[in-house]
Amino acid sequence: MHGYIQSYTEIQGNKIGANGLVLSTSKGVVLVDVTWDDKLAKQLLHMIKKEFNKPVKLKQ
Repeated sequence: MHGYIQSYTEIQGNKIGANGLVLSTSKGVVLVDVTWDDKLAKQLLHMIKKEFNKPVKLKQ
């Protein structure tokens, strides 16, 4: 299962989008380019916990 998420920020008067991807796998949830700030990230993580009940995987 996957979903598309879009958030925006304004830089020097220009609206810039972050077109993210939320991908649910058998090992957890993968996030790609999903938010611009901590507030939106916290909301997204809360939604993932509620909807998927899976960990968000971190790869460095």
